[in-house]
Amino acid sequence: MSRLRSLSIRHVWIGLTVGATFIGPASAHIRLPDIYWTLLIGAWMVANGHLLEGDPFTAAPHSAGPAVNVQWLADLIFHGFDALGGLPMVITGTALVVSATYALLLVAALTASGHLRLSCVSVWLAYVLGASNLSPRPQTLAYPIFALFLVAVMRSEWRKDTRALWLLPPATALWANLHGSFFTGFVLLGCAIAARVLSSRSLYAARPYVLTLVGCLLASLINPYGPGLLVYVASIGSNPVIRDYVTEWSPTTVSWHEGIMFFTSLAVLGALMLKSRLRLAVFEVLVLLAFGYLAWSSVRAIVWWGLVITPTLARLLGSSVPNRLGQPGATREKPVLNAAILVGIGCLAILVLPWFKTSISILPRDERGVFSPDTPVAVGEYLRTHEPPSSGMLLNDQTWGGYLEWAAWPKHQVFVDGRFEVHPPQVWFDYLDIVFPSARWRTLLDQYHIGYLVLSKADEADLVADVRADAGWRLDYEDDQAVVFSRADASASP
Repeated sequence: MSRLRSLSIRHVWIGLTVGATFIGPASAHIRLPDIYWTLLIGAWMVANGHLLEGDPFTAAPHSAGPAVNVQWLADLIFHGFDALGGLPMVITGTALVVSATYALLLVAALTASGHLRLSCVSVWLAYVLGASNLSPRPQTLAYPIFALFLVAVMRSEWRKDTRALWLLPPATALWANLHGSFFTGFVLLGCAIAARVLSSRSLYAARPYVLTLVGCLLASLINPYGPGLLVYVASIGSNPVIRDYVTEWSPTTVSWHEGIMFFTSLAVLGALMLKSRLRLAVFEVLVLLAFGYLAWSSVRAIVWWGLVITPTLARLLGSSVPNRLGQPGATREKPVLNAAILVGIGCLAILVLPWFKTSISILPRDERGVFSPDTPVAVGEYLRTHEPPSSGMLLNDQTWGGYLEWAAWPKHQVFVDGRFEVHPPQVWFDYLDIVFPSARWRTLLDQYHIGYLVLSKADEADLVADVRADAGWRLDYEDDQAVVFSRADASASP
């Protein structure tokens, strides 16, 4: 009973914030494409007892040089989720990781601002900025580590407590084996170092951050590839296919909803700066500039922008809104009502889990499963239950590659999936000349020994129309999403 009486409105705010950031990803579908090859690689490594040194899953010519799988540990973690409870557990595990991220982010914002409610509001805004990037994928496992970096730096900046900084090198050793985004932690520490030097005109004042950054740099070398991992992470953005053709690596514009959210967040921050009596610290200015540039230059960096601006946003709100909104007031607490709200949040969090939401009849049928509506489940089942033609390779829609190899490998080997760095740029240019058919498409199919095609009726409509009209190909399968063609005379396949 005493515990019930201790439940305050503060607990409700925390429960709403952490609960909402769990419910969102827990109730979402698995989206294409990253997670499927992640699961496949993890299963392969467990079955074979060593790291993947090549790529047995795609048939297109591979890039020269040693294979570098930065996210090998994430592959194993997601495979572990899958082994525990299949794709529903993959979704649930991801939701727990996301919820832990925003719980830590709330700690960072509260440390910087001292305002619980406004810190919660800031976390909600950060969640909205990152919502499109919270699906099961290796990058998601990196978010709580970045949030830990924020907590440590916020404690150092606003509480003058540097003890948490020493958690960051071991966290980096973990991060460097999960995903290549570990460099964002270096950027954050670099901003802290530069701010201390600019403020005090002395490198000595930045000593805790300098030592931490050195420790993190050394810790990042604790990986199967050593310094080669740093070279890989530094060079991947220079790949011309990734730079020019992959949406999430392209510069941010208002043509994408993520871009609209990013530029809206800039406007909100600007308005708060004009209204607020608060003068931003040098550290905050440098962080906004550094991560703002990253988010402007690449859509995929917007999620990091959302995370890193949260403490500053909470501080700006704290000096801009009426004081009564900043903290819970002195009104009489209603612990029974508070408990009821928290129980309701918990029940909702359980109901939206993949195992239970299938029984919620008010949801549309395509919202009850684990697969997003654009997942080619039917054609994946067709490939799983049918043998490939006697000669020739499979050409597939690239976006579907990860799912199709997860569904049908090793019976079928896809041409490409979404790992653009695995193949030379010329392979991708030839692929584009086929699926957006140029005059060379027939020649290229012969050059790559393509014996059958799995195409999206929506995304490769022109190629589908050309193949339908070509007597050299026959239609083997068709549904609302996909078509499968094979050479009419298998002996004619090169």
